[in-house]
Amino acid sequence: MALSNPIPARHCRAVANARPWMDGPGDPKPVRRAMDGSHGAVESDTCAALPRGQPNARPWMDGPGDPKPVCRAKDGCHRVIETDACAALPERPENPTPSGTIPRMKKPARTLTHLDPQGRPAMVDVSSKAVTAREARAECRVRFPVDVAKQLRASGLKSAKGGIVETAIIAGTMAVKRTHELIPFCHPLPIDGCRLSVDWDGDTALRIECSVKTTHRTGVEMEALTGATVAALTVYDMCKALSHRIVLGPAKVLGKRGGRHDFGAA
Repeated sequence: MALSNPIPARHCRAVANARPWMDGPGDPKPVRRAMDGSHGAVESDTCAALPRGQPNARPWMDGPGDPKPVCRAKDGCHRVIETDACAALPERPENPTPSGTIPRMKKPARTLTHLDPQGRPAMVDVSSKAVTAREARAECRVRFPVDVAKQLRASGLKSAKGGIVETAIIAGTMAVKRTHELIPFCHPLPIDGCRLSVDWDGDTALRIECSVKTTHRTGVEMEALTGATVAALTVYDMCKALSHRIVLGPAKVLGKRGGRHDFGAA
């Protein structure tokens, strides 16, 4: 079969760094590379001229960061030419997975940031990070025995020590501002805003949510967690005269925004 728009055979000189290219399972073929600087590569026993720009072209990686298109001949001989004139189509992996999909690159494993190269505890250096608006939300629950929950509902969440909700909100706000004094490697941050809410969640549990905002180089998820959990501790303190079977938790981050890794809904 005649080949259209051939490449001159002088571009097909074989060199020592030829490498195999798999056309399919069990079908390796030698690859010869051009020596004229054009990065052309021909797969063929004779370096015969091949056509440009077949529609079933595939990208082919010559090396790290060096993708180039590969065109396939239509005459059934499975010869392949790589040239800048080829029209590149979506990549076909050399070793496709059984489902035919391209396997994703594995992300580097995350490491602990509060350890130095010698494994000693250390505060993270955030001096190179950008100053951005950051926000985080966290929650913590307080679960009461059924009889205690009924009593608290009847009293409007008041105890012998005073208003439970009001005291918990004040305690949580104070904790947010002093998180760096409680958690060793937290940075002291200017708090732009702090909001706490305490509401019933079902018949026997209170849900405490804390939202914190700052404009700085590091986030405020620890501040949000600290505010929510200290508020929950305060609820326990206000109610422990009624029962010691009150359970705190779980506490969790609901979301954060403004840093390198956004999470959830802030």
